[in-house]
Amino acid sequence: MRHKLLGVASLVVAGHASLAQGTRTPIAARVTVVSESRDSTCWELAQSPANAKLLACTSSTNDLRVINTETHAAIVLVPGIYAGQPAWSRAGDRIVWQGEGDHIWSIAVDPRTGTRAGDARRISVGTGRAPSFSPNGKQIAFLRHIEDRKQSVMVMPADGGQETKLAECYSNGPLSWSPDGSALFYPSAPGSSAGRQAADVFRVAADGRSKPVRIVSLGDEIFRGMSPDGRFMVSGPHVDPTGWALGTVTLRDASGKVLGQAVTPRGAGDVSDNGDDWTLRPLQIVARREWKPRVLRSLNLATGESRELARSTDDLFMPNWSPDGRRISVQVLEGDRVVLALMNPDGSDRRILRTTAEPAFIPRVPRASGNAWSPDSRWLLYLAVTGRERQLHVVDVAANKDLTLVHGSVEIPAFHWLDNSRGVRYMKVEGTGNSARSSVHEVSLDGADRELRVLEAKGIMQFVGADWVLSGTAGTLERVSGGAARQLHASMPGFLAAVSSDGHQIAFLPNRMGSSTEPAQYDVVSVDNGTMQTVKLAPGLASTLPFFTSDGRSLLVPNANSGSNERTPTTPAQVLVVPIAGGASRVATTLPAQERFSGGILSPDGKTLLYVSDSPVQQKVLSLDLSGILSEPRDKKP
Repeated sequence: MRHKLLGVASLVVAGHASLAQGTRTPIAARVTVVSESRDSTCWELAQSPANAKLLACTSSTNDLRVINTETHAAIVLVPGIYAGQPAWSRAGDRIVWQGEGDHIWSIAVDPRTGTRAGDARRISVGTGRAPSFSPNGKQIAFLRHIEDRKQSVMVMPADGGQETKLAECYSNGPLSWSPDGSALFYPSAPGSSAGRQAADVFRVAADGRSKPVRIVSLGDEIFRGMSPDGRFMVSGPHVDPTGWALGTVTLRDASGKVLGQAVTPRGAGDVSDNGDDWTLRPLQIVARREWKPRVLRSLNLATGESRELARSTDDLFMPNWSPDGRRISVQVLEGDRVVLALMNPDGSDRRILRTTAEPAFIPRVPRASGNAWSPDSRWLLYLAVTGRERQLHVVDVAANKDLTLVHGSVEIPAFHWLDNSRGVRYMKVEGTGNSARSSVHEVSLDGADRELRVLEAKGIMQFVGADWVLSGTAGTLERVSGGAARQLHASMPGFLAAVSSDGHQIAFLPNRMGSSTEPAQYDVVSVDNGTMQTVKLAPGLASTLPFFTSDGRSLLVPNANSGSNERTPTTPAQVLVVPIAGGASRVATTLPAQERFSGGILSPDGKTLLYVSDSPVQQKVLSLDLSGILSEPRDKKP
């Protein structure tokens, strides 16, 4: 299942030779809003082929429901479950999904209203995912896990029964039927590549009497399904690691020949994990878009006074103070592009910094990526993502001059300015998995780059000042100049740690956020001598990633009482001040109802907390019309 919002990514077309031959200029897909939700959202959904106003919805409140987009009424079919990859029969009288025990489940519904017409029941003998009804509704195709990322393409009667293996593939789907139900189309990545990555498209007979036939290679694109009439297929680039975001989609004929491309709305993604977004309407796919309205606020820690500085209907993150305390930077979505906005500490004199690339944000390292001021407050460093390439840029704030320091097909999980503001140290990860090579590099403002050392530890890593690298996973410190790793804390399963502003203290989260059996606590370790103080929170509180106060004597703990699970707080979320040496905690601020703390930073003088709070998720279901691709005239050849 995929409980997430889409992170920042550039909408780019994957570079494959076939796309350059006779393609048209990408058009903008025509967008129609099918439905909009402001209270609960659908993690996955499917539109009824027989009644377009009915949506099968895997609800964020853990149930399978049908939503009427005209009346906005919701009918809960099966409570208390996660219904993965829901799919309708063409007649609109059945819904299937991956359910309890990872089996395929089914329920009969009234095609006019979506109300229950029977009980939910398991129909597969073994496990399965990505179910798909045949055009006549008599069979269901699905995938069954074999090992690692290897799957079997299976087919069975719609009411359950004999399960026939048709082929093997390395893919999570989708499975698309031919119009007459005689064959299935599916993708398979070469070797054992992960999930829905670059793939060949195959056709296999549904009766299992013939071997699969390769139809086309999509190069670096993802297969997004065949149209119900069998005339077209859609593919698209890797906009995000999961293949969820649509980006610029490519329309192809049934043989895989490129017909043209269409740009989809920013943040629009698959409606289901199986990735088949086609509707029965000609050249129309369905998509969903989710966002969280965000507010940037400042909090005076002495008086408790809070001030709203900026508000966004979508992405707003990574606020940062200039070291002289005179300016604030924040990344915000304006129009269809993320920009770096600058403002005074009171929110006045706001302007957009001119950048040559789009600033990005890596959610898994929220305090080590995004943007960072140089110690002299002259330069602003930011990370950009273009396709699979990562870039580090610096901008002269006064002159609005953008320089590219680093670029390449590598990961850059963290960076830190040198104390003299003349260069940057950054972590570079080449490769993936156990074979990945992690190193620390130093690059000057003129682009001269040198490797300082290869890192021993792996996992989530962050800088402690410019001279040390911390692995929260391994609990070790490695000096940038070289030498053996120093053990500070026991290893922990992939989690960040908090570092004091002077770099002398580190707060580890040994029990992550805590549980009924493992109390919420912090282990605060001195970098200088290795001594440790354990800070335990009161029962019922969660140990979220904290901030050190400027004097290093207390921790600021956001969302400790509510909102730590990234869901809408049931009670107003608080930021607590927790003394490290012991003593009673106090409330620094209470956020407005249904808002949760989602990132922040202390001012250089330690008196003001700058933070972003987000509101409940909002969602739109969109219909994207691709027919303009066929009516667009071809580009003239030189």
